[in-house]
Amino acid sequence: MSLSLLFSRRIICGWIKTYSTASSEIVKETIDDFSSLSPLLDPRPTHPHTVTPTTPHTSEEHIVSLADQCFMKVAIIGTPNAGKSTLVNELIGRKVFAVSPKRHTTLHRAMGVITHGNTQVALLDTPGLIPYHEGRKLKVSKQFLTDPARSTMEADIIVVMVDAANKHTRERLDRNIVRILQANRHIPSMLVLNKVDLVSHKHVLLSVTEGLTGTMERQDKLNQVSALTRKLRNKNLTDKVRTKFESIIQKLNLELGLLDTTAKPRTEDDPTFNASTGFQGDGCVDRLSTTVRSDLCHSWPHFEETFMMSSLTGDGVESLKVYLLGHAPKGEWQYLSHEMTDTPTLDLVENIVREKLFKYLEKEIPYVITQSNILWEHTDEGTLTIYQNINCKTEKQASIVIGPAGRTIQAITREASDDIRQLLNCTVDLTLYVRSNKK
Repeated sequence: MSLSLLFSRRIICGWIKTYSTASSEIVKETIDDFSSLSPLLDPRPTHPHTVTPTTPHTSEEHIVSLADQCFMKVAIIGTPNAGKSTLVNELIGRKVFAVSPKRHTTLHRAMGVITHGNTQVALLDTPGLIPYHEGRKLKVSKQFLTDPARSTMEADIIVVMVDAANKHTRERLDRNIVRILQANRHIPSMLVLNKVDLVSHKHVLLSVTEGLTGTMERQDKLNQVSALTRKLRNKNLTDKVRTKFESIIQKLNLELGLLDTTAKPRTEDDPTFNASTGFQGDGCVDRLSTTVRSDLCHSWPHFEETFMMSSLTGDGVESLKVYLLGHAPKGEWQYLSHEMTDTPTLDLVENIVREKLFKYLEKEIPYVITQSNILWEHTDEGTLTIYQNINCKTEKQASIVIGPAGRTIQAITREASDDIRQLLNCTVDLTLYVRSNKK
């Protein structure tokens, strides 16, 4: 069997030894360490490389005075696969961050930057929120679990993304999201329903919005409080039943945020005291507090705006972009006008390769293989030469990554090269070596 196919486009899939058998079986062997290349290694640049746009800079971008500059940070949070990275790419106007239909493509916080006129908006793209026990099971880093909450603490606006096409999760907010919102209730928040293009019946979106913002749930609980309050007026109730009803009312008011747990208990001498409920007025509303018990609630009634969009097609994204740019407060820019991210270029490249691994590999394989950079070199002709190892745990995994006659790794390298070239605006020579840790 000819090896020319496997080495086309300078794609090396590991050393391949061919044996002349009836089936022309290809035996794939892993390559040795590249210690001889150590003088050329540039695994992590000492300074962040930024991505330059395709359009040339204009003089207008450089003459915005400090007094006229506006700046804002926006934290984008949500459960896995809500479309956060896709939205950031669409808002920036260019694919900077890796996206994949599979969960956990984003491993740590990434920063995207929009600069328009005198306004700059920094977009904090965060990993999908998962429970702590799931994080331990997946063996993700601590940073993966803490980045969403840490990002919201430094944000001026929190954007909560929900996959409107997911029937299993769209009806209620994840508990971790509500807890983050509760801890940062002083920060304005917005709800974004994504993937609305995949929802056949658009009237469903109204129901989903009402559920996520607590409109329906809140009204139901208010009705329950009113009904129980009326029952408490019955003088024939036993003490046991009365105590049970009062306990339920108290719990409902806690969930609704209608009970001020920090206030001093009212007494019968207080003219606002209600003998049946202990709450102000008719027992349904106490205006002293709007605290929401995040551990008991799966909605958030304090969203200032709701946007419906498809970050994949771009429909509705412009409305969110205009809103963000229009609400940025006065503040000095933190990035140059042409910068789109503060992520080092090597990290962006590794994420692009990772995206293609997720695309072509199934089950647990893309989650367990690792990448390591071997060579990062700019030639005199302007070509960026990149060698990377794809490290597999077993020979079987390496065989799957390489694919029949090397077709899988060729497709991964070809598509990754195209994306890197579009991102960096230069000729790219990418070589991926598939290795196995066990021989």
